[in-house]
Amino acid sequence: MGTGVLTGTLRQATGKGQAKRLRRSGQVPGIVYGAGQPPVPVAVDRRELERLLQAGGAHGLVELQLAGDNGAGRHRVLVKDVQRDPVLGTVQHVDFHAVALDQKIHVTVPMEPVGHPQEEGIVNVVLRELAIECLPANIPETIAVDVSALSVGDAVLVKDLTLPAGVHARHDPEDVVLNIIRARTGAAPEAEAAPEEAAPAQPADEAGAGHGEEE
Repeated sequence: MGTGVLTGTLRQATGKGQAKRLRRSGQVPGIVYGAGQPPVPVAVDRRELERLLQAGGAHGLVELQLAGDNGAGRHRVLVKDVQRDPVLGTVQHVDFHAVALDQKIHVTVPMEPVGHPQEEGIVNVVLRELAIECLPANIPETIAVDVSALSVGDAVLVKDLTLPAGVHARHDPEDVVLNIIRARTGAAPEAEAAPEEAAPAQPADEAGAGHGEEE
């Protein structure tokens, strides 16, 4: 997959106050760790980060270009954790994991059914993300699964997947990725309404029995 690009700056000051000021200015505070290096506090543009995440950057390799003094330069990273505001949904903090290009890593990538099954079957995706092991440069955007030759009752297992060169699945080979189920036809018949019970007859008032007007 292609490498996403994200620009940012090194943070000299940390703490809740500084983080709030960054968010008000459209920045997202973050941290870069891993690859045998000490953690580096950074800040990235919120809109740029959102565009990267929407384009699949949460699963792939990112080139983080940092400006500043110590630690500036290009870092190959993975987006490891994104914290969002529980009400507004805006990104509040992001963790990046620096990686070495010559060392295999563990990541997850989304599964993508391709085509339409036969017999008007419906694709039931059981495994939406596949855990894999590969070099950072070999991370695929998705794992495509062709379902055009499948019929109702068929299933695709992990061992049936065709993975890119250098990519290995970290699942039991017998795990079900997806299966084909029959489409429902028509709505379930509605239960017949029970006939209304006849209202009990009201007894006729006896003449002068407790209801007569006073003379």
